[in-house]
Amino acid sequence: MLCEEHGIFLEIAQVIRSLGLTILKGEMETRAEKIWAHFVIE
Repeated sequence: MLCEEHGIFLEIAQVIRSLGLTILKGEMETRAEKIWAHFVIE
């Protein structure tokens, strides 16, 4: 997912958890000056 700010990462994580999913791994990376959030869920 594309994140415009670092705080969005935590908001996305809260939404994922509220759907009853478990986050196994979450990370952020910068590509082409844009911040991307990656989550591995089950």
